[in-house]
Amino acid sequence: MAKIKIISNPYQKVTVFQSFDEATAQWVDINREQNADSQLLREELCVGFFPFKAKQIVDVIVHEYSAGSEKIEIVFEGTDDEYLELDSICSQDDYPDRINLYKSGRYLENARDILPDVIDVFKELSPLVAESVSDKAKIKRELEKFSDASNDVIPICVIGNYSSGKSTFINALIGYELLPSSDEPTTAKIYKVSQSKHPDRATIKFEYGYKSVRIRFSADSYKFLTDPEDNPLVVKLKKLLDEIAGESIPSKLNKVLDVINGFANREKNESISDLIEIEAPFDDDGLWGKMWNNFVIFDTPGSNSASNVKHYEVLKKAMEDLSNGLPIFVSEYDSLDSTDNDKLYQDINNMAELDNRFTMIIVNKADAASLKKTGLTEDDRDRILSLAIPRKLYSGGIYFVSSIMGLGSKNDEDFIGDHNAEIFEDQRNKYIDPKSRFYKQLYRYNILPEQIKRKYDALSERHKNLLYANSGLYSVEQAIETFASVYSHYNKCQQSRLFLSKVIQITSDEITEAKRKKEAYKDRIHTNLEKEKKALIERLEAQSEESEAEYQQDYAAAMREYVTQATTTYTSAELTEMESAYRQAKAEEKDVEGRREDVRESAKSFMDNLGKNFGAAFREHNLSALRKIGADFSDGVKDIVDNIGELSETKKDAEQASSDALISTVRDMFTARIGEARQLLEVQSRAYWAAKTEQLKLLLSQIVTNSSALTDKKRTELSGIILEYQELAFDTRAEAIFDKTAFLHRFFGDANRLNIDKLTRKYNSEMEQQVLEIYASFETSHANSFDAWMRSLMATVIENIVEFSPQLHEQAEIIREETARIADLESRMIKLNDYTEQIRRMMDWKEA
Repeated sequence: MAKIKIISNPYQKVTVFQSFDEATAQWVDINREQNADSQLLREELCVGFFPFKAKQIVDVIVHEYSAGSEKIEIVFEGTDDEYLELDSICSQDDYPDRINLYKSGRYLENARDILPDVIDVFKELSPLVAESVSDKAKIKRELEKFSDASNDVIPICVIGNYSSGKSTFINALIGYELLPSSDEPTTAKIYKVSQSKHPDRATIKFEYGYKSVRIRFSADSYKFLTDPEDNPLVVKLKKLLDEIAGESIPSKLNKVLDVINGFANREKNESISDLIEIEAPFDDDGLWGKMWNNFVIFDTPGSNSASNVKHYEVLKKAMEDLSNGLPIFVSEYDSLDSTDNDKLYQDINNMAELDNRFTMIIVNKADAASLKKTGLTEDDRDRILSLAIPRKLYSGGIYFVSSIMGLGSKNDEDFIGDHNAEIFEDQRNKYIDPKSRFYKQLYRYNILPEQIKRKYDALSERHKNLLYANSGLYSVEQAIETFASVYSHYNKCQQSRLFLSKVIQITSDEITEAKRKKEAYKDRIHTNLEKEKKALIERLEAQSEESEAEYQQDYAAAMREYVTQATTTYTSAELTEMESAYRQAKAEEKDVEGRREDVRESAKSFMDNLGKNFGAAFREHNLSALRKIGADFSDGVKDIVDNIGELSETKKDAEQASSDALISTVRDMFTARIGEARQLLEVQSRAYWAAKTEQLKLLLSQIVTNSSALTDKKRTELSGIILEYQELAFDTRAEAIFDKTAFLHRFFGDANRLNIDKLTRKYNSEMEQQVLEIYASFETSHANSFDAWMRSLMATVIENIVEFSPQLHEQAEIIREETARIADLESRMIKLNDYTEQIRRMMDWKEA
């Protein structure tokens, strides 16, 4: 039997395949050297998002590894979400006859499950990030992306030719005609549309002549929130708003934006900012209005507009503070083979702010396309996928849509403009009357991974609003919702990790530079200091560094007995004894013995009655009595079987209850003993380093006392400074970060009867691992605290040795300040590294 393992890591955006080598009993990577012709190594299957490629992967495995009637064994390692997608594929059609699917014990957490924890970590480290980088300009972009990664905003970037109906498509999502639509190209502006927090409020914000213009709309009024000078555009807007004061918010927004578009186009006015921001209420009809996600939509200039010479630059600027954007490319059916945007396709694929694994291609105005009523054949799909736009951008799917019909399904069929209203009225019956000769269900033409299309089609078929479903808009909103709720979180988690790595690198660079400056000042002091004092400082520094190295080397040996003492483990016999006690207690509580006695009593009564009655009836040849005995026999056997069943159920309940009680006790003991271990190791580690500070003080004091470089008075004074120097202060904030007492790994499983040996091994291995992690955290944190204390002491000593020279004293003061700064930066580095490790572990592989 062929055994194939699929290892999918959506955080790192990679899928790896392995085959099982029976000879070595090991999993081996499928690679180019041994499997040069394997289709599993195609880039699109190795780096694409797994759910979109899952069926292709399964088909390749079946094609390459099938052997007669023998089933292929597929083992999956990844997230639960991805496994469920794979399972849905392997459970349909003829796959169950050809594949046995198993879930590996090694897994990754779903991003939507860990993202709240990642955000919590971000909230804790925000002040630390601000403190750790002196030049904020270095990470301005990263700080903004950090903020984006920790919020719930999902940017949607709509791209396409000016005549493709981008604005109408966005209006269909929002639910009314917010953006004016036109067959003429608009100016090279980006429209950023976000949802208003209040259904009766909206705002438009832009700049004119580098001055802010902000207008707020309510149901019956408008107000300019800024006080711009009366430029021609503002004058025109005020006049318009006075004329339409009684109209609805959607109508006001539409007409104001139409004026801004027209003004910019006619005047070729470059004074209007590239970004126009709109906050508006979204209609709550359809799936879009019921989503919990916070979407921000970017309407970009038409990519083939003659006026759009800086399309990509404008888009890049608008998106530069965001990440994890969903690209949506809108095109008409007859334009899918357009080649005039090749550079734009490449730019979209290379834009880090967009996740091009999910690019959606919208075939708009699909009701005007020459589509067969029977749907697309396989040849049709292959032909469409070979066209220029799909060939460059296809990843998440191609969706056939009539934006005007979708908009009409949400806006109560009430359009602002006659053009869209006329098209809607002409086409409406074709979407709501299944008996119509030209009945349209555009979602049936969608080109998607088969299992995803099957799911979306089934949802569309069942939807009560035929206009909404058949326009294709419902399927599009399903895909957007899936991206926002499931897929987008992976990129947000990964962005957080990349951000921290950047901050750590910058902090490391600052430490290196601070150390360089410090050494430069030390060199200057040594150059100008008399020979004997220089020798004294060098001896003090050498002793400090030698002692620190010795203390760090001896730390492990000094702490070994406490690590052993902290690692409280169990033997199988001890847990078996605990289990026996619980089993006995639960058996008594459930009255297992009483049920067992019922079985014995029913069996005894049955046998007694059978022997007594049967003997008499047989001797008397009483047929009637014998028939009654037969009936009683059946009832008696049933009574015994029922009692045995009750006994079995009671024993099972008692076993379950005793297993639950044992697991609960083991969990509680684990948490309590991890806490005790942390306390023990912290106390002993602090005591070790406190003793070493006193030891180092004595060594340095002896060097000073025996030195001939200083006067008697100065030797006494400096020796006193050393011996009375402040006590070692431990970094308690770091210790709080390193606190592992809240260990919540899910490693104890529930069952009717526990495998005690396995439970013992798991408990002991986890206890050892956690104690070692606690030990390692104190080893790093306390050693760093000692190092900072020692360097501060040395800076003070040097300052006192050179204090009689004003120039040298000033430089010694700088050294002392730089020493303190370096210690502070290194302390922050430890904390930043630990936060990074916490996030890494959230996204790392775990064992079930």
